[in-house]
Amino acid sequence: MPINWKKIRLSVQLLGVFFLLSGSNMANENKDLVSNLSATLKTFAKSNGLSHEQLQSLVGQIVLNSQTIAKGGVGTIGDSERYVLVDGEQNGVLIDGTEWKGASSAQEEVVVIGKHGVLGSVKVPEGELAPTVIVFFQKEVRYIDLSKNTGAKYLRHASPASKVL
Repeated sequence: MPINWKKIRLSVQLLGVFFLLSGSNMANENKDLVSNLSATLKTFAKSNGLSHEQLQSLVGQIVLNSQTIAKGGVGTIGDSERYVLVDGEQNGVLIDGTEWKGASSAQEEVVVIGKHGVLGSVKVPEGELAPTVIVFFQKEVRYIDLSKNTGAKYLRHASPASKVL
């Protein structure tokens, strides 16, 4: 089962902050809600003297820095059967009952999760991990900058190259 980001998707797409796994376009499905939320946020920004970038960062702090409590060393990822193992000796995730273990928990590591499990991981030398993640889809490119709590989506207008077998 894919990660269900439905609870936070509206704010994420509205402000250009995004999450890596996107299964639906909530902006189109909830056009009136998006429009109302956008107007409310613009009014809030104007009344508080915030630029677009400041508002985006502020909402990003709420969306991306919401700290939750792990129970028994396990944190949930979305509403699905996916979990991050927070307090183990190794970095780890649990997906649909299957446990994956990576590098030592003292090691910085980037883990990519697909629909059915871990697709891969990259161990990063200490201090080398940039707080920006870029994801290339066939029809769009998305980035998220964790240091600024911002992100964006760029639509691709050119046809993708032929698939290589």
